[in-house]
Amino acid sequence: MSSAISVSNAFDLVTGTAALHLDWVTDALITRPLKRLLRKELAAVTELKEARNLQLDLVKALSTHHVREFDQALLVPAFGFGSVDEYYHTQSCKDVLMILL
Repeated sequence: MSSAISVSNAFDLVTGTAALHLDWVTDALITRPLKRLLRKELAAVTELKEARNLQLDLVKALSTHHVREFDQALLVPAFGFGSVDEYYHTQSCKDVLMILL
């Protein structure tokens, strides 16, 4: 590969989401639509949770005000990660971009 471009990527989710605690407005703007989507799809998610014996904390996910807490309650157990930071680290493209640069 001789060149690459990355637009609006999740460069460093660990650092980026940690900084959201300092900006509650942005944190809420990200978290509210996630909770709205979960409420809309709650029956399907509950069915998936039971069928796959996932340890999802749907009550916590729906009651949180922070994206990190939402992901810890829902995505971390859904994909078998040990922590939200581990999940974010694997989903960030920081290391990939450094190789390209």
